[in-house]
Amino acid sequence: MKRKISSIIVVGIMFFQSLTTYPFITEAKENEQKEEINKPSKITKGLTNSLKYTKTILETGDTYDSVFPDSALAKVVAKEATGSENTTQLVTQADLNKIKSLNGYNKGISVLTGIDLLVNVTSISLNNNQVTDISPIDQLPNLVSLSVKNNQISSLILNAQNQLPKLTTIDIENNPDLNTIDIQDQHQLVDVKTSGYTGLRKLTTVIAKNNPELVNLGQYTIRNVYFSQV
Repeated sequence: MKRKISSIIVVGIMFFQSLTTYPFITEAKENEQKEEINKPSKITKGLTNSLKYTKTILETGDTYDSVFPDSALAKVVAKEATGSENTTQLVTQADLNKIKSLNGYNKGISVLTGIDLLVNVTSISLNNNQVTDISPIDQLPNLVSLSVKNNQISSLILNAQNQLPKLTTIDIENNPDLNTIDIQDQHQLVDVKTSGYTGLRKLTTVIAKNNPELVNLGQYTIRNVYFSQV
């Protein structure tokens, strides 16, 4: 009788242990599944799918030097908006809205962060600087003319993903690192000025589809050109 009781107790203990262990196994499997789900996906880039520029948010108390981290650009914008180059003064959207034309010729500008706040600007000239990335410009709804001659731009990507419904003229002469031009679906675009072949030795790809008003795309030596309804 004692043997039966002891055997029952042993079986009962083993059964209880299996029950108490099972939830931990289940929880471990669930955690593994969650980790798989939460793993960050890889970001892939393409000609028209580069990393999007994060739009600048203007907050109360912001100054020109905090909104425009490039000190040279901050001075140019502050001067145009307020008449003073003092970049420690408070910046307001009302003042930025006054800017219709921005000229930063030969000012040593390299970073355009914050320029997307100039929503009423129609003309931008940033010739003779060290600009490499013009993506902050691609959300300016009233921009008509853009000139970025003599900079260090490697790609000009202004396509349907951007908001440039009034852009008609682009001057991108003398950017020796330029390798890609993507200007498709810019229905108002008329003129794209580029250097001769000696100034664009790295340019290999041009995409200019669905630009019914485009009449000039400059001169260059390229390997891949995509035209459709130009």
